[in-house]
Amino acid sequence: MLADVQSTLVTALAAITTRVYRTQAEENAVAPYAVWTIVSAVPENQISGAPETDNSRIQCDFYSLSQSQSRQMCQAAQDAIEATNANVIFGPTETRESDTKLWRWSFDSSYWTSR
Repeated sequence: MLADVQSTLVTALAAITTRVYRTQAEENAVAPYAVWTIVSAVPENQISGAPETDNSRIQCDFYSLSQSQSRQMCQAAQDAIEATNANVIFGPTETRESDTKLWRWSFDSSYWTSR
């Protein structure tokens, strides 16, 4: 699943950036870039045995000096993720980072994966 998230975002954003980070961007990362992180991972427990699937909530953030570019990155990633075995469950939302002055668009998605 983790490789799927990374590769989906890299492919979706290839026309804009190749900088896609897991959990945290590099110090002094050059915008535009994306960051994704696992917010939660929950097994689908069952009485009859070990879980066969997991549900993971993934947060994706898209940073740019340009508000429209940040939104464009978010939309491209959302379209790509929704074409896989995931659904967007929160967002997109927009903020501006006070310290870096970067625009950030974000959404959370839910991934179901087999073990």
